[in-house]
Amino acid sequence: MSAALRRRISWLAILAGVAVAVALSVWLIGEQARLGSGGGGGDGSYPARARGRVPRPRLEIPKIDVKAHVIDLGLERDGSLEVPKDYSEVGVWEGGPQPGERGAAVLAGHVDSRTAPAVFYELRKLRRGDRVHWFGDNGVVATFVVTRSEQHPKAQFPTKRVYGKTRHRELRLVTCTGPADPSGRRALDNLIVFARKARTS
Repeated sequence: MSAALRRRISWLAILAGVAVAVALSVWLIGEQARLGSGGGGGDGSYPARARGRVPRPRLEIPKIDVKAHVIDLGLERDGSLEVPKDYSEVGVWEGGPQPGERGAAVLAGHVDSRTAPAVFYELRKLRRGDRVHWFGDNGVVATFVVTRSEQHPKAQFPTKRVYGKTRHRELRLVTCTGPADPSGRRALDNLIVFARKARTS
């Protein structure tokens, strides 16, 4: 092989390597732009690969040391609010406003299980002025201030005052309380804590 032919082959190899490197760089830049703009997310809200890292909504009540994940709740067949299956979680009624939106957001949690206290076990300790913090998966962060607590027999639940319209941004925290029924498995009363969004949050 002549020296001229060897030099030509060497230059062709170099040029081919440069072309591959440029093509790879262009592809990587395109992928980064696509993922950064949410192109793989289906609805454009989050990149597909990042969707699993979206934080779950949570509720924090420093006074009673509550730090709980929040799930959505629907209604039972009898029209009553579902309750979370996990005793450490809080549920928010999906048919109403989310915490931080205008209106009354209703959240429910267990007071205890058959063997241990549950997430809202100490809810009755909340007093006027205590703080409740909401961290939503949509980026909403809101602080609420407790205004009052009420206890009612379940048969006389104040539906209108809990679920009714209000022009303010409010919370209703609901759990069971009071004496148990004859089976010993079901409390006969509900405890309802009312809170309103703080002006400074």
